[in-house]
Amino acid sequence: MLERACAYINSTDTINLDSARQIGLELLEHAAVKDSTVNRLKVLRLLTDVARMDMNYEEQMRWASLLATACRERGDETEALRTESEIGITPFL
Repeated sequence: MLERACAYINSTDTINLDSARQIGLELLEHAAVKDSTVNRLKVLRLLTDVARMDMNYEEQMRWASLLATACRERGDETEALRTESEIGITPFL
């Protein structure tokens, strides 16, 4: 399912972005995503990208914040900082 959602974001068609968003939201509830940090990161990246492409900056900030938190939980501070810089968040160190 994730591969299909990723294929949808390669199109600029709003319908495809909506489909990708819906698939991503459904995947967040799936046990394979809840139990795997790697899968959760992939889905959060997908949702962040969909929101950015759809120019929904509030939604992008929501997903990117969750993505940065998940990156930190995994110990990937560099990716967390990169994600935050993309949306203009300055972390409190």
